[in-house]
Amino acid sequence: MKERSWQRPIDTEVRVIDFGGATYDDERHTLIINTRQYRAPEVILENLIWNETSDIWSMACIMLELYTGELFFDTRKDIEHLAMIEKQCGPIPRWMAEKCTN
Repeated sequence: MKERSWQRPIDTEVRVIDFGGATYDDERHTLIINTRQYRAPEVILENLIWNETSDIWSMACIMLELYTGELFFDTRKDIEHLAMIEKQCGPIPRWMAEKCTN
């Protein structure tokens, strides 16, 4: 992983522009809910019980990107993404791993 530059961004304005993947709790949850780099671990693991907390994960990733000016999880593969998450956040919770289908 490359060294991060911790310079503040020039523009701090944030606009939410896309709700294309929005679903209600009782609707089918697709696994392609957002850009790969912002996917929560439960979504990557294809955990069948993910919910709106995955949006909070995504927003945190975006906020880190806005702060650093770089992708926090710059990856293209699920296994690498999970390894990066564990490096930054610690082990994947046991309940999440036990309920995954991936």
